[in-house]
Amino acid sequence: MPEMQRFTWIQTHNELVDYLKTMRDKQDELIKLLSTVKVKALDYTNAQKQQQRISKIDPFSFFLMIYKYGSNNSLEILQDIANRLQIFVPSDISGYIRAYVQSTWLVGYQGSDNSSEINKLWDFFFAILEDRVTDKLFAETKAITGMGLIRLSASMYLIAPERFLPVNKYTTSYLHKEYGIKQNKKYLELLSSIKAKTNAPFYEILEAAYQSSSGSKTIRTNNIPKGVDMPVLAQGKLNQYPLNLILYGPPGTGKTYNTILRAAEIVEGCAITDIDKAKEVFNRELGNRIEFITFHQNYSYEDFIQGLRPDVQEKGSLSFTKRDGVFMRCCVNALFEYYKFVKDVYEDQTYESKKDLLSTIELQDLHSVSKDVLRYVIVIDEINRANMSRVFGELITLIEPDKRSHGEIPLKCTLPSGDEFMVPSNLYIIGTMNTADKSLALLDIALRRRFEFEAMYPLYNISGYDIHDVEILTKINEKIAKKKGCDYQIGHSYFMGKEYNRVKQINSKVIPLLMEYFMNDRKEIIEILHYAGLEIEDDTWPLKIKA
Repeated sequence: MPEMQRFTWIQTHNELVDYLKTMRDKQDELIKLLSTVKVKALDYTNAQKQQQRISKIDPFSFFLMIYKYGSNNSLEILQDIANRLQIFVPSDISGYIRAYVQSTWLVGYQGSDNSSEINKLWDFFFAILEDRVTDKLFAETKAITGMGLIRLSASMYLIAPERFLPVNKYTTSYLHKEYGIKQNKKYLELLSSIKAKTNAPFYEILEAAYQSSSGSKTIRTNNIPKGVDMPVLAQGKLNQYPLNLILYGPPGTGKTYNTILRAAEIVEGCAITDIDKAKEVFNRELGNRIEFITFHQNYSYEDFIQGLRPDVQEKGSLSFTKRDGVFMRCCVNALFEYYKFVKDVYEDQTYESKKDLLSTIELQDLHSVSKDVLRYVIVIDEINRANMSRVFGELITLIEPDKRSHGEIPLKCTLPSGDEFMVPSNLYIIGTMNTADKSLALLDIALRRRFEFEAMYPLYNISGYDIHDVEILTKINEKIAKKKGCDYQIGHSYFMGKEYNRVKQINSKVIPLLMEYFMNDRKEIIEILHYAGLEIEDDTWPLKIKA
């Protein structure tokens, strides 16, 4: 069964925060909402020892009141609130705050006038939203009676889980063990220290801390070294990855590296930070849920979607057989994931039987099906090297997210063979494009607007990885950018690796690339190399630098 999406509650919280922005002067409505969804502890004993319903509430206590009933009940309450407010309904509360009854109220209700403290908390709420929290303001808020660091940091996390982390025994221990960070700093300084060590979202760090404390071995965080140009699954949700994506940039900037990493993350449904793990997943699923192809000038519609192929029979006569291309096969396999839920059939079917079974069902029947099914990826390397209009044909329209099987306006087309065809919503297309290859025509504008483009240009500082001779790389690229433009720069991968040797690498890799860029113009290339502080051997061709 497909893995349930995690951290879906964050979108709900974000929408609840937008709702709370308008409720400062309507606190009675917030209290009524909590009582409607069966939240208790809304009464207090007044000076006359009588039970009395509260009349004021701050936004932090509003959230904390939801999470004092345990994970299952708290999720149901949050879902109930979301339904009543007609906002996003979460399916999980991974990384949620374990709130206790005694800590749900940030200010007491013992008959004293607490209006000023509640007003301070509302002020602090808006300071968070407007990014105005300073060390001084944090200290003043923490000094409110009964507040303290643990409660305040937890409250800030519920408002903005992407920006703040609760400080408690779980996170303190985990940060020290995982990143060597000790809790002896001011809170904002602590957050900066964490961000300097990892790009992992705070909500994933909190979940990992809880799992670590319980001895779980399924800790999954985006422990991505700071400075590395790698993807992060925002809010733990795969829909942050576009269905149609092209990674573009000069050679050697990590495009292939990232396609492997992203394809592995998409099919696994979680962040993967270890490239070796990503390669393991990629190789395991290659030919199954991942396909990797390289476009070239002769690549055709028949190769990609469907066409006739010659078949010599036993008696020597020639006939033509209909053959499905790699993209057609990917679509059938991916679409069959939805079919399994409708017809309850085994997934161990041949490709031909899957295709036959899909032909027996109407598109609307698949829409009784959850969208959260197994995901597939097709990686198209050098996507701009083929005649795109010829290869994609009618797919130019069908690959759009809203035209796919579970889009807003799903479309089918009929192929020349008579087969019906659609593109499923659980198939991701990742392409790479070398911007230095200007001998090729640019992408068809009709196709270009249907892909999202992500730039990948040289990096000069990747924490946890060694880039050798950074100054030389920087100087070379400065000159290239000035003479030919940024698309012709030298990628950082040419200056990486355990076996890196400056003379060998520049002579065998960098100089040949420069010769291609500048059409063997010796004068231009020597100028670039001299600018980078490199000496050239006399009277040599091809050019070589001195050891």
